[in-house]
Amino acid sequence: MEIKAFQELNLFGKTPVIAKIGGFRPDPAVHSWFAGHFFIDPNQGWPIDQDGAMIPILQIYLPEVPGGMNGFNECKLIQIFLNQNTLPIDITKNGEGWKLIEYSSIEGLEVAETPEEVRGLKAFQIQWNESEQRDFPCWEEAWSYVDL
Repeated sequence: MEIKAFQELNLFGKTPVIAKIGGFRPDPAVHSWFAGHFFIDPNQGWPIDQDGAMIPILQIYLPEVPGGMNGFNECKLIQIFLNQNTLPIDITKNGEGWKLIEYSSIEGLEVAETPEEVRGLKAFQIQWNESEQRDFPCWEEAWSYVDL
């Protein structure tokens, strides 16, 4: 006999996507990267803030991510940069110690070399794969989803 609460919790399970960073030969057709090989709009140049060039952290090309286009409307590319001197600890607005940039297309963008002053991280390509196991809410949160 299966308990109704478990049946209901099963409806909330999701299939996670796992990012494999490095450990394989880069594929020139893949555009998701950690710490380098970022697409930059040549008209805007490399992202800067009050301390100069920003550190490239993550570039996600959503068409490469399984289910990546779900819920992102026109967005195809997401990039995250950090300030080169201080890590934002508190909740801050985009552009205050960090910057998130979205592009609806990679047309017109060019892969830019990371500026010398922010090259501290080694660049690795990212491969995206669906997990073989589904993920479910933890027991502490289960009360929020079903009547236990």
